[in-house]
Amino acid sequence: MKAPSESGAWLSVENREAARALTVPREFRFVRAFMTQPRTVGEVARELGVSLLSMYRRVKHLEALGLLRVAEHVKRRGRPLKRYSVAAEAFFVPFRASPFDTLEAFMHDRQDVWQRRLIRGLIGQEHDDLFSMGLCIFCDGDGFVRVVRGSGPGKPDVFETTLDPQASATWNDWSVIPLEFDDAKALQRELFALYERYVRRPTSRTARRYILRTALAPAVDD
Repeated sequence: MKAPSESGAWLSVENREAARALTVPREFRFVRAFMTQPRTVGEVARELGVSLLSMYRRVKHLEALGLLRVAEHVKRRGRPLKRYSVAAEAFFVPFRASPFDTLEAFMHDRQDVWQRRLIRGLIGQEHDDLFSMGLCIFCDGDGFVRVVRGSGPGKPDVFETTLDPQASATWNDWSVIPLEFDDAKALQRELFALYERYVRRPTSRTARRYILRTALAPAVDD
């Protein structure tokens, strides 16, 4: 996770409309699609599942905002084909330019989008009859209160069965655990190292995309 260090690689965005395009997840996906390499309007339209006309209008709007630029012209019969890329390697958006009043509002907006995608992914892997499942609520042998899905009384076994080799590769859990500060920092570093280990692995064409969410913060009572 290394950002460009040269100041010339960064573009500060003060325009509120451009800032919205970079900070609202459902808007940012149209910019993000051009961040890794130059692409045509058609390529991105197919990837995002939008019409060619809608994508063309979106690209021209982002170009007018200074977020996209024409990276190259590809010769072909008739008019050359344009490939677009982002206008800078990296962007900085001051919060004063964003559409959010507070940092908390910004985080809620981003989290809500990803949380919905995560839940859809989790539900999509469930093949159990809803009415044969339930919640098992208990205090385990370590003194932690657990609320987990189970198949019946005395069978809080869902997490264990998901670890079976043929089970879906999913995990969804919330925990509150007591940690000394040094232990919390160690956990933070270990989680980051584990993330880096997998995100940097070479991928093949058969690889499936997974949503991964990691978080660690001091517990604050409501």
